[in-house]
Parts: sequence; C-alpha cells; structure tokens
Amino acid sequence: MAITPAPQPSAITPTTAWDRLWAEGRLHDNLSAKEAGLPDTYLPDRGEDAYDRPRKRRVRRDMAAFLLRVRAEDLQLADQLGWQLQAVPPAWCSIVLPSRTPQQLAAQVAKANARGQELARRLGVGFVPPVDRRKQRLLTFARDEAGRRFCPRQVASPGQHIPDSVSTAARLPGGGKGVDVLDTALPAYYSPGYLPGIGGGTDSIGGDDLRLAYVGILVGSARVNERAWPTALDCYLVEDLLRPAEVIEYASRLREGMKAGWTTKREAVEAATKFAGDSFDLMETHRRCRE
Repeated sequence: MAITPAPQPSAITPTTAWDRLWAEGRLHDNLSAKEAGLPDTYLPDRGEDAYDRPRKRRVRRDMAAFLLRVRAEDLQLADQLGWQLQAVPPAWCSIVLPSRTPQQLAAQVAKANARGQELARRLGVGFVPPVDRRKQRLLTFARDEAGRRFCPRQVASPGQHIPDSVSTAARLPGGGKGVDVLDTALPAYYSPGYLPGIGGGTDSIGGDDLRLAYVGILVGSARVNERAWPTALDCYLVEDLLRPAEVIEYASRLREGMKAGWTTKREAVEAATKFAGDSFDLMETHRRCRE
C-alpha cells in the first residue's frame, strides 16, 4: 500500500489546532507549552542550572503539532502520559522501524506477555498485562501518526535502514551514542547522576540505556513514572535471565513468600505484570547484544 507523505505546511488547510501549528512559522521553531497550546506536563522537566534557575522548557513546532494530534484522540490518557509521548517519534522512526517490522515488534510484546502469563499461572493468580487496551490503542495511534508525519519513507520499508528518511524531530539524539539528558525527550531526573536539589551538570546517558528507555515508552513497558532508570546488563546475564528456568525459579521464590505470608495475591499479580515488562526490556537489550 502506498504511503502518503506528511503534508507540507503550505499544502495544509489549517482547520484544527495541530494543522494551524504545523502551518504557521518554521517547523523547527522552539515553543513554550503555552505557545504550543499544551499543558506543561508535555514538556520534560529540565531541572535547574548551576544558579538554581529553572531551565527553559521548549518543544519544536512540528513535535508540538504531533502532540496536539495525539492528545485529541484521548485527552485524559494523553495528558497522563505527557512528556513520554515525545519519545514515540524517535523510538518508532529511528530505532524500531530500521531494525524490524511492526509485526516483529508485536511478536516481541506477545512473547514478553507470555512470560508474565506463565509466571501468573504458576502462582495461581490472574495476569494483568503491562499495557491495557486503551493505552495500547493510543500508543498505536501515536506511532502511526509519527510515521506519517516524520518518516513516511522509513514506514514504507520496515526492517531496513533508509538513510535520510527521518525528519529532525524524530531522530534519536546522539545517533544512538551517549547524549546529554537535556537533549533527549526525558526529564532531567533521568540523568544517571541526578540528585534532587543540585542544579547544573551535563550528565551523559549511554546510548543503550537511551534506546531502551525510548522503546520501552513506545510499547508502554517502561515504568517511567517510578523514575526507574533502565540498566543495560551484560549480554551473558541477559541471556540467562531470558531462559525458561528463570520463570520457574522466580515463581518458586514467590510461592514461598505467599505461603509465609509476606507476599499477597495482589502483589503476585503485580509481580507477574512487572515480569512481563522486564522481559520485554531484556529482549530489547538482547537484540542489541546480537548486533
């Protein structure tokens, strides 16, 4: 099926807030949340500088138009995700599509959920996937919109790297290498060396950690609201943790906890959900190990 390129500003009839934003000015203009018509939560908290002054929070015009369009699909849920949605275009256009098809990504999610289901079965509890249908629908819409706006040529050739096919707003900062947290879609507190109340600093995030965080946000497996920074484990450890024996051993430990009374059924359900999310992240890290 032919892919229709994203319309250029001059070709748009500005009938919606996002079309008007897309049509006005230059796409790389940096806007405040107010100028973009977005709540502050859509712009990552950049912390303070060395003089305790809040750093400016800005968003590119084309990214802001994308966020407005996604917000219109499910305002309440989109507002809950907020800044996380800025990670969707680079994750989809610059990380996932050059390396796999959407079907392969879906299979990876299904395999991770199957591990969570198996753990829940062994514990005798129900399984709740990391992403419910509502969130899955919105994230799917967001990635489709990102592809339409920022990388239609890459969308047309999934699983193959198409040079110069991704617009600036959807390019992975640092080219997959280490990058200053202030240049990412993540808040300042995602910097590995972040300490509350201490300003300044230009802490660098490793390329593997950055990719893992972005793809986790894309599929909803990342527990970003817990401020949990993903760690790129050694490849041999990743392979060990993905073996079926890990499910069996973990289930055994949790069952002992349930018998002893220090693990409830509700906590067991939560553990299975977390196990599925962690499994996806491990699979994503394993992909990098094989490259």
